[in-house]
Amino acid sequence: MVKSRTAYSDNCAFLIGFKREDLMNIKEITSIAKRRGIKPSKLNKSSLIRKIQLQEGNFDCFGSAYIGECNQHQCSWRNDCLGQKR
Repeated sequence: MVKSRTAYSDNCAFLIGFKREDLMNIKEITSIAKRRGIKPSKLNKSSLIRKIQLQEGNFDCFGSAYIGECNQHQCSWRNDCLGQKR
């Protein structure tokens, strides 16, 4: 039996202490990007967040944490990143 993407994401978020509703959706992220002068075009969630990270002066490392470990403790995207499906 194959789990749906949402079920998998919910399980990953639960395992590290986040609820699904704590994670940002693409509409919220697109809105943030537009406010920062970034054109979202046809970027997926991860790519868009990476562009925002660069614009904020941070590493563009969203979704790349190895085995749930991340040393970017002040990152605005930390909760979403660690809740991402790998």
